[in-house]
This record gives sequence, C-alpha cells and structure tokens, in this order.
Amino acid sequence: MKIAVRLLKEDSDSTLSEVLIDGVKSFFSIEDEERLVKVKGETRVDAGTYPLALRDSQKFSSSYLVNPNGSFQIISAKNATEIQKSTWLPHKLIWVKNTPRHEFILMHWGNTDDDTDGCLIIGEAIGFIKGQQAVLLSRTCYEKWYPILAKEISIGNSLIEYIRDKPMPVA
Repeated sequence: MKIAVRLLKEDSDSTLSEVLIDGVKSFFSIEDEERLVKVKGETRVDAGTYPLALRDSQKFSSSYLVNPNGSFQIISAKNATEIQKSTWLPHKLIWVKNTPRHEFILMHWGNTDDDTDGCLIIGEAIGFIKGQQAVLLSRTCYEKWYPILAKEISIGNSLIEYIRDKPMPVA
C-alpha cells in the first residue's frame, strides 16, 4: 500500500493536502507550515517517502480500543461496553518512520494545525474553524480508515509519500 499526501493549499500557519491511497483520492489532511529551520511542534514533514508502522501513543492510544482478534475493529473508549473496556486493547497509531528532523510523526484526528505537532491530521472535508484552515469530520474519517490502513501496515511494505510540489493555479 502506498499513501500519497499531495499539497493543495498552504498559508503561513498550516498545510492542507489531499491524501490518496494507491492512487485513489481518499481523504484530506492538515499539518503545520513549511519551515526551513525546524521549530518543535510547528513544522511539517519534509517531502519524501517514508515507511509506515504502528506504535503506541501516550496521548492517543487509550482514546480508542481495538478488537484483540486482529480485525482492527476500532471503537471510542468512551463508548465501549464494560466487556470491551476489559478485553479490547489500546490501539496503536499509524507512525510515519524515519522522517528527517522529526520523531514520532503520527496520523490521528483533530481539526487545525493547533491539533498537531508535525503529525498528519486527517478529515473527510476541508473548511475553516474559527478563521483557521481545517479538516472536518476528523474522527469519522479516522474511524473509517484506521482499520483499513492498520491492517495493510501490519502486513508490511506500506509507504507514505509527501509530495510538496506547489499546486497549479486554477485558470
């Protein structure tokens, strides 16, 4: 599986992209802005192709639970039954490995660049929240795509390519 993150629009605070899975437009993403000199928590990932893996996150893994039978079925921990809370596992997030200038870049939910420290925030649509560029329906998008992506990543040979070519102006 190959994920491509293709630049749509950038401003002085954030970067909006469309995300393609094996060449098919699937969802949108938002990240921090481009910086030549990295500022911790305020700089997007550089153009390039990177391997994907799954890893625990102190901040996010406990927010969702994954069915331990290997199906990658995911549920919000706050909506889980008592049996699910006691038997399902904290989910591992999608990790973009080996990125220059960054460590532990994850794919997760949120809305604006305020919700990322360089991570890839995903959503079903793009828009604005409180005057900021944003991805919308982020948790819905995450719940839809996580099982598909996590299963492929667990098999191996999954890559993500950040394509930073400037978008072509609309005529």
